[in-house]
Amino acid sequence: MRTTVTKAGDGGETSLFDGTRVSKTSVPIEALGLVDEAQAALGMARALAQNPAVSEELRDAESLLAVMMADVADPGRDPLLGPDDVAALEQTVALLATPLPDGFGFDLPGANPSSAQLHVARTVVRRCERALWRLRAQDAEGSRPIVADAAMAYLNRLSDLCFVCALIEARDA
Repeated sequence: MRTTVTKAGDGGETSLFDGTRVSKTSVPIEALGLVDEAQAALGMARALAQNPAVSEELRDAESLLAVMMADVADPGRDPLLGPDDVAALEQTVALLATPLPDGFGFDLPGANPSSAQLHVARTVVRRCERALWRLRAQDAEGSRPIVADAAMAYLNRLSDLCFVCALIEARDA
């Protein structure tokens, strides 16, 4: 039987993938927590999505955030999320935005629950991106950044995906 109560974090520390114990208030743990939060926000948006294309793209993004968490938790290995993932997301955003009117701008959140949740997800992704930039800044002396360039670009494009999907969901309301 698998135990889910370990009590290992009761003292304010947790483990990275390699077993290193770190404070729960450390920048890497904050960053990991925000990637986790972004993934959960996307999951809620997917659960509410009415448009099948939006739901499918959000599912793909959730999967890649799990990959990103593994990359951040194990900085000693080559990252799994790469430039091809960023390029694919850019293509997806462009494709989804094609039917939107030219010059579409910011839309107030709240047209419907799915659009509103996508705006929440967008803001969580942007907060996650800021946390990962803080993590990179902390590790500026390292020979290789603890968070790969592709991960940073992916998060930036992911907020674009959330925005475009929110507009689609609002339009379809």
